Amino acid sequence: MSPLIVVTFFGILLSAGTLQAHAASKKLTYYGADLGLMERATGISTTTGMPTQGGAWPQYTGNYCFSAVIQAITNYTDLTKGLPMRYPNQSDQGPASGNPDDAQPGQILYDLDHTLTPPDGPLVPQGSGASRRPFTLANIAYDFGGDPRSQSIGINYEKPGNLNYHEHIYHTSAQEATLGLAKTVARYRMPVDVLVNHAEHSVLVAGVWATGNPLTDPNAQISSLAVFNPWDMSWGEYLSTTNYAQVSYDDWVNATTLPTPGMKSPRGLTCPIPPMVFSILIHRLVSIRPALGRRIPMPLTGLATMSSFSLMVILRAPTTVLMKMTDLWSSHKSQTKTQRLMGSL
Repeated sequence: MSPLIVVTFFGILLSAGTLQAHAASKKLTYYGADLGLMERATGISTTTGMPTQGGAWPQYTGNYCFSAVIQAITNYTDLTKGLPMRYPNQSDQGPASGNPDDAQPGQILYDLDHTLTPPDGPLVPQGSGASRRPFTLANIAYDFGGDPRSQSIGINYEKPGNLNYHEHIYHTSAQEATLGLAKTVARYRMPVDVLVNHAEHSVLVAGVWATGNPLTDPNAQISSLAVFNPWDMSWGEYLSTTNYAQVSYDDWVNATTLPTPGMKSPRGLTCPIPPMVFSILIHRLVSIRPALGRRIPMPLTGLATMSSFSLMVILRAPTTVLMKMTDLWSSHKSQTKTQRLMGSL
């Protein structure tokens, strides 16, 4: 149930008024990642919406959603290049114990802890074992899962190729942010990692159904979104009733008919979650999206981490926001991820 993450928004944003929740009267076309390859990358059937036997998903433990989305994007990229999937098994996410100290080479959590720590060193851990905060040492916040930094750098480190994922924050509206998301999946045909439920969880948006190409048609109306949720439904429904769902635009923006989450972890710990809205943040949406660019060099050094990720904050006054992001970086050691994303900006 880690926080999700980062998305790259490109192109000129259209007015949110061009998006309408109901487009049923017009012919709809799918724009986005190949759903057949997404099935193989995640092990989630788009027919039943549930896991297939021996697949990569669902997430292995209660807070591995961050690792599951890194896994799926890596697998999907492998498949688009004709390569075998690097992470075909649940155990590739991390140890079944949920203890980061038990992670082994070849697991995503191991790479996050041992290769992708912040350039100025990891945060001083609080607690130990599965209760350690930060949970992964790649985090720059005392998060219980993987924060946006660890998810974006994890995706770019694990997957092959030069299509990098970048962090984006919207301060306008859920409609505006969803349009940016739709334009990204239409352009790159790659899944997007989105932080949902007040950044408590990560899901993948593979594509959208719309009356026209959101990237080129200013009158395109989005009808629904293809959403892959890594949560293990055997623990109880969380945000959706299945791991794959075609979520209506209205539900995505307003959470009109989505299940109310009351999430229990597989360890028996009750984690009350506030009512979920897929667009997540009031006046803000954070997502991790692909964009063409050079591969991020390793190791990263200093504040170059921010510029290396081409962090883009789309606002009326982007310069001011980027200044805030610099202040945010310098104060991250004393703040939680939610405070950083919701309170500081």
